[in-house]
Formats: sequence, structure tokens, C-alpha cells
Amino acid sequence: MNSDIRIQTTFKGNRKRRRLSNLLQCEATGYLIDLWITIAQERPSGTLTNWDSQDVALAAGWVGDADQFVDALVQSKLLDVNGDGIYHTHDWEDNQPWISGTSDRKESARKAGIASAVSRWGKTRETENNGKVTENNDPLQTVDKPCNGKVTAGQRKGNSVPYRTSTVPVPKIDVGESGVVEEPQPTPKKLKLSDSEWLLSLRESDAYKGMDIDRLYGKMKHWCEVNNKKPTRKRFVNWLNREDIPLNGGNVEKELPAYTGR
Repeated sequence: MNSDIRIQTTFKGNRKRRRLSNLLQCEATGYLIDLWITIAQERPSGTLTNWDSQDVALAAGWVGDADQFVDALVQSKLLDVNGDGIYHTHDWEDNQPWISGTSDRKESARKAGIASAVSRWGKTRETENNGKVTENNDPLQTVDKPCNGKVTAGQRKGNSVPYRTSTVPVPKIDVGESGVVEEPQPTPKKLKLSDSEWLLSLRESDAYKGMDIDRLYGKMKHWCEVNNKKPTRKRFVNWLNREDIPLNGGNVEKELPAYTGR
């Protein structure tokens, strides 16, 4: 939708403008401008198709007799009417060249968009398939036919835009000594260890040799309870990695009696 109209500076003393006001016996400039604005929004070509005198009066905001208003516009040569009774704004294409060309610009932009899309599609397809198109849309069968706009294999019926296809790799199948196809065996899933089994694996691990796993696990659980955290296995492993391994192999030194003196 157009957002503005063009008014020349000579419109200030225009003879047609003054004549319209005389015929309507009021200052009619505001009605005329409102009419032009409505036409720019709803009939940008300037041809008022399916508009009668009532529609013209409503577009201008005229509350008086609609036929009188339209007759004044025609007599002032601000509005033309053809043999079929269709109104057209006088010299609209000359006075409003940008607005009158709205439909043509939209159509040109639509055609340019289609042409650009077809060009990009063809270049992408040629790059991916090295200039080859597929037969019957089968990605494993290719024929040496360029994408030249003609209807070729792999194209939609009645449309010059081809399907976008790509070569699909064929998976390798192992054949045993007997010549029978051997189906690949699924990889067995690892069984999840219970908490006691998992703690036992940590005690037996060389990485944490000399550490009191049970005491540190209880310490970590207590910290989680205080700080509202989950005592996950990952958290406990990080906890162990931050602990210093005792140099005495995990033996806790006995507390010496206090020196009492002699």
C-alpha cells in the first residue's frame, strides 16, 4: 500500500481547484486531497473500477449529494468517465507516476524473484551433481543431461524447475567365506553398575589407590545435603580428583598424646 501522494507546488493556484470550490459552493480542496489519498491506497492505477458516485463521495468524505459532487469533479476536469461509465482520475499517470506503476513494479519483482530462484536452484544442483540429473528421480542412476530448462528426467511435469537430488552412498555389505550375506551384529550395551559395584570399582582403581572411598563418599553426600545438590557419580569423581592422595598409602596417622612435660 502506498504511503504518500505527489502534489505539485502549482496546485496552490490551480484553476481546476478553484472551479471545483465554486461549483460546490464551499472550500473543496480537503475533499479532493482525501479522494486522491484513497485512490492511491485502493485504486493505485487511477481507474476506479466498480466505483459509483456513492463510492467516490465516500472516498472523499463528502456528506452531501454524491451525484452533485461527482458532476462537479467531471466539470472541473479532475475526473474522467469512459463509455462504460467507469471513472478515472484525470492525468493520474502524469501526476502520480510512482503510484500508478505499483502493479507493474509488483509484477516485475515477482518475475525477477522467480528467475533468481530458478538460477540459484540450477547452480546449486549443478554443483552438487556435477551437471548430471537423475533418471526417474533415482539418486543411484544418473544420466548426462544438462539442466537447460527443457523437461528432462527428474523434473516435475509441466514445470521447468527440476527436483533437487543428490547421490546416496550405498552401504557396504560383508559377505562371509560361504558367500552368504552376514548381518552385522549389534554392539552389546554396557550394563549399568549398581552404586555398590561402582564404589567397589573405584576402590580397586589404581587412580584412587590409597584413598578412603567410603569416607570421602559420605563426606560428599553430606556436602550435597547441606548445599541442596545431587550426589551424582560425576560429582563424586570430580571430588576424588580434587583430593590429595596420602603419602603414607592411606594409613591415617595416630594422634599423639599431648605433651605434659616432666
